[in-house]
Amino acid sequence: MADQHYSSVSLQLEGEGFDGSTTITDTSSYNSSVTHVAGGFVCSTTQKYAGGSSLKATAGTAYITFPDTSDRFDLGSGDFTIECWYRPADASTSVRAICGRLNTSAYSQIYIRQETTAVKVYVGNSAGTSSSQLLTSGSVLVANTWIHIAVVRTGGYIYIYTGGVQRASAVLNWTLPAQATAFAIGTDGAVSWWIGTTSYVDDLRYTKGVARYTSTFTPLGIQNSVVSGNVKDDAGNNCARTVRAYARSTGYLIGSTTSNGTTGDYSIGVPNAEVDIVVLDDTSGTVLNDLIQRVTPNTAGFSIQGTTGTTLVGAEV
Repeated sequence: MADQHYSSVSLQLEGEGFDGSTTITDTSSYNSSVTHVAGGFVCSTTQKYAGGSSLKATAGTAYITFPDTSDRFDLGSGDFTIECWYRPADASTSVRAICGRLNTSAYSQIYIRQETTAVKVYVGNSAGTSSSQLLTSGSVLVANTWIHIAVVRTGGYIYIYTGGVQRASAVLNWTLPAQATAFAIGTDGAVSWWIGTTSYVDDLRYTKGVARYTSTFTPLGIQNSVVSGNVKDDAGNNCARTVRAYARSTGYLIGSTTSNGTTGDYSIGVPNAEVDIVVLDDTSGTVLNDLIQRVTPNTAGFSIQGTTGTTLVGAEV
């Protein structure tokens, strides 16, 4: 399903790339370039929540930034949602910085960090002179375990959700003054804390003007579209096969599932359906003479008849 709020997305980092790649793509409409500091971040296939890779720092004081193009990170008095999947290396380190605006003097509009087992949110004052803690999630973090974090403002209040559950709320009924600084991943506003080299971030999204979550929800990765279809074996029977989605432009693995053995149906949430390839194989890794039927996105379905012994059978989507 396409993201109905995509036009409001200021930054979208899906973390997809080859292992060790320093090419970090902003898949929002801004498509802005990344600045690596002190070594910056890389894509890592060692850990990932969704797709084939996630993001990690290369050094203890490394972080990345994105420019405040057209004031896209200025929150003012409107709604917003800042969210990501986070995998902490431990739950005992005093502070790990996840993301936030760099400081103007002592002022940062918003900053999210780990403090031992809790996620805490710092927000700037109405004068634009300082920031203070407004929210804490309580004890929710587990070492080496992925968790979804969402910070949402709506109706003059700010909320923190972890794992789709609201953990805390606070009044935020003032206008956050504009700030001409970048948004950073992996450091705090004052660049005095960092994320470290063994924690991971995946599917980070900054949505300005929209409160995506107002009650308990099931967290998902960033999925802007769905590729679905049907698989039959060479006898024309529905079958269970591994179905993998790869980005056409890069070759990165971005999704995987198994077709239903009874119906042959499959469905994969993907970032951009226009650039994906669906590939099928059997459980032993041998490509068979299977019939692959593409039924979405929004065009007439077609099928490709495979040939026994070939190395790749797929449906272009």
